[in-house]
Amino acid sequence: GIGIDDMFVIMQCFDNLTPQERGQDISETISLTMRRAGVAITVTSLTDFMVFAIGSSTVLPALRSFCLWCGVGILAVYMYQITLFVACLSLDCKRLANSRNGLCPCYVHKKNDKATEAAESQIQ
Repeated sequence: GIGIDDMFVIMQCFDNLTPQERGQDISETISLTMRRAGVAITVTSLTDFMVFAIGSSTVLPALRSFCLWCGVGILAVYMYQITLFVACLSLDCKRLANSRNGLCPCYVHKKNDKATEAAESQIQ
């Protein structure tokens, strides 16, 4: 996928953050993720767009139309990746921080630590 692999780059940069970097505020965590992934996805999307923009200068009408619309599509996917996908990622981080379920976000998981579970198992 041209352009679609940007979300994999963003998620890999997010996964590569240290626990100290993830322990910060969610907006700081997302900012640090995009600071690392932003250059890579911008360069690849720009070069893909440039290739199709150059390809749209051909004399063949069908190929010109194909290259023109591929360039527009790459720019649209890039804009969605840096806006919509990053916004959804930050909402998911907020959901995880609040111990909410992924399928039904209105359900909050109980926060049992290991000491509490050990004490409960000894009582029974």
